[in-house]
Amino acid sequence: MPTDNERLAQLVKQALKQFGPGKVRNLLKATTPIGAPIDDDRYQALCEIGTHPRPAFAPGHYNGTGRPVLGMLVQPAGVYVTTTELDFAVAMAAVPLSRLLVADDEVRAALPAQALSLTRALGAFTILNYEELLKGALDRHASADGNDTEEEV
Repeated sequence: MPTDNERLAQLVKQALKQFGPGKVRNLLKATTPIGAPIDDDRYQALCEIGTHPRPAFAPGHYNGTGRPVLGMLVQPAGVYVTTTELDFAVAMAAVPLSRLLVADDEVRAALPAQALSLTRALGAFTILNYEELLKGALDRHASADGNDTEEEV
């Protein structure tokens, strides 16, 4: 006779099999007119960073140098990427939520417009481009430092 822990483990395994992220994503892609709310490239990037890191992926790497940073050092690009992606997820959830929410029609009607305003206000650093933007910023900084040195000589 299975123990409570064994039964719970079986239920969790069954739930993940039926309602795991991949299963839900594929169902959304197949059954809704707009597909999954997040495109495949963004989904893959979020998975690689948040849940299934690559072996060559350094944690705390948002400084643009390629070297990981450990400790309580705020890395602005990491903050920007995290904020942008969380805000994007909130905006994507607002549209279907507006149909499910039990609220006044005015509140429900305002959600999609607010979601659009939020997406328009998002920053430039996303999970898809932060490495490229950081490299560009460092290159411009190095170039500016090199120009200053040449002018002094």
